[in-house]
Amino acid sequence: MRAWTFRTRGPPSVVLKLETDLSKPSSPTRSNLLIKVSHSALTPGISHAIKVFPSLPLLSRPYIPELDFSGIIELAGPDAPAEFTPGTRAFGSVPISTFLLHGTGTLAEYVMLPAIHVLQMPQTTAFGFAEAASLDGNGQTAALMVRTAGIKKGSRVFVNGGSGGVGTLALQIAKAEGAYVVATGAGENFDLVKKLGADEVIDYRVHAPLHTYLSEKYGSEPFDVILDTIGTDELFQNSPGFLKADGKFVNVGAMEGIVKGLWCAAKNSLWPRLLGGTPRTYIFQQTNPDQKTRQYLAKLIEEDKLIVAVDKVYEMEDALQAYERMASQRAKGKVVVKVQNI
Repeated sequence: MRAWTFRTRGPPSVVLKLETDLSKPSSPTRSNLLIKVSHSALTPGISHAIKVFPSLPLLSRPYIPELDFSGIIELAGPDAPAEFTPGTRAFGSVPISTFLLHGTGTLAEYVMLPAIHVLQMPQTTAFGFAEAASLDGNGQTAALMVRTAGIKKGSRVFVNGGSGGVGTLALQIAKAEGAYVVATGAGENFDLVKKLGADEVIDYRVHAPLHTYLSEKYGSEPFDVILDTIGTDELFQNSPGFLKADGKFVNVGAMEGIVKGLWCAAKNSLWPRLLGGTPRTYIFQQTNPDQKTRQYLAKLIEEDKLIVAVDKVYEMEDALQAYERMASQRAKGKVVVKVQNI
């Protein structure tokens, strides 16, 4: 089978290679499913992981990048749920632990996964394979952010990164829960963010520095919740100017890389306020995808309460261009690779 692989760390453009003769996964056992992959959606976290992944003898076998996918069931194990018959259109994601330990990824023509990580695609006209591949990872992250923050009807919410993969979904899920949502969107993304339901859209390029603008405009009517999908430490440090004293700042952004992100998360969560720490609740959100949330997202799709924004779909041979597009931070939604025709 064809798959993009890596055996050492470094930028995706340097270390990823398209291999054409890898072994196809064997027939599934137990509740496993063999899935013929249609589309794979790229994730910034995996791009960061490829850059810092240790170059060990363990990587003598190829690792396949990416977690999110859509496709059809080719074979189902004997204990798999009855609805997963061959030909069923499905979507889901590879657990990050499975990727790290076994090198299993979705930028390949086939992937083998337990059925618990897979769901039938919603039967709606506007929800195709590209949209399905873009839903699970970012959707689960967005849904968990909203849940963790306790967003409900009447909540005032600010979404930093309203045009990104997580941000486009977070603002819609917050709206579905009845929140008033303000989100950022650069000039060319302004209309997209507005279309997805944001009550107000801020062009962060025009209103820089953003935290100063937020303090000036929303200081007298601060937010209950800030959902930071970008990872802007400066935003949290200045959040008392526009976030309520009992408000929550929820972050999933990388903050310029994994190492700096972990440092900022630890500092913001643990640094005592008496010693100069920012006097607001900081939550660094980690996502462990589950079937219940996957079903919740599918229900929102079926009820037309959620639109999955896809920036561009690249052919399998052009995956490196897809990584460049994602790294540019100019994507309007998710960057997707079409692995093969189905």
